[in-house]
Amino acid sequence: MSSDEDLARLAVLVKRVSAFAIAAAGAYYFFAYGMSIIGFMFIFLAISFIYNISVGLAVAIGLTVGVAVAVALTLIISGSMWRYLASQGLMRYSSKGWLGFALFLVGFFAVYSVAGMAPEWYPSVAWYLGLGIAFALATLTGKFIERDPYYTLMALSSILLLATTPIVFYLAITQGPDQSNIMASGLILVIYLITGSYAMKKAAKMFEEA
Repeated sequence: MSSDEDLARLAVLVKRVSAFAIAAAGAYYFFAYGMSIIGFMFIFLAISFIYNISVGLAVAIGLTVGVAVAVALTLIISGSMWRYLASQGLMRYSSKGWLGFALFLVGFFAVYSVAGMAPEWYPSVAWYLGLGIAFALATLTGKFIERDPYYTLMALSSILLLATTPIVFYLAITQGPDQSNIMASGLILVIYLITGSYAMKKAAKMFEEA
């Protein structure tokens, strides 16, 4: 085999490995965020029962802490990988990378902004609807502005979240916030499992023969 063929095969392998790393990182993000968010939310829900704190406030604090921990872990674990891949031209880096995250936060907190005018059960389950809307906004930004490689994963999460929101709201209305939050927590873990598994399937395809 000639050296040119070896170089061509090596170039293909490098591209596939970098694509695998990007796809596998996407799976990790959804697994980590799901565990962190639900884990801390349950911790603060338990604290709310002990100290008689409102369920809505406990959920909001748990979500905030969970997201903060997940973001910190993401930066620590994969930050160097992103910098290296971008420096080698193996992935696109957008200077507008902050925009998707900003719109994600806007979409999420916009849902909570109407809590004062909503029924008393609403704040405890608004986070579920907020995540669905936030992922939808991040999807649009990632697709048309940032060229984010994860916009398909965000789109899948958004569709599943918004499709199952009526179940969570129905339970909140008929059974109360505790039961609806248990259902919402179970659903979000399953949705993140589906999304993460889809990302891993995409990663595995990088090594399938064309």
